[in-house]
Amino acid sequence: MITRFDHAVLAVDDLAAAAALLRDTFGLIVQAAGRHPDTGTENLAIRIGAEDTIMVSGVYDRDAAVAAGIKRARLM
Repeated sequence: MITRFDHAVLAVDDLAAAAALLRDTFGLIVQAAGRHPDTGTENLAIRIGAEDTIMVSGVYDRDAAVAAGIKRARLM
C-alpha cells in the first residue's frame, strides 16, 4: 500500500515560462532547486505539504544534455 508521495518530475521546454505559469495561474510557490552543469539541466521545486515535491526540469545547455546520454537527450 502506498503511504506517501515523495516527488514527481515535470519536464518542460521553457523553465522560466513554466515557472510563471505555475505561479500566476495556480498560485504555487516555485523555487530554484539547482543547476546540473554536467547534464545541462536545471530544476525548480514546488513543495506540496511538508515533505513532498513536484520538480520541474528543463534544459539550459542542449549540447551538455545530449552529451550526458539518452535520458537527458529525451528532454529535448
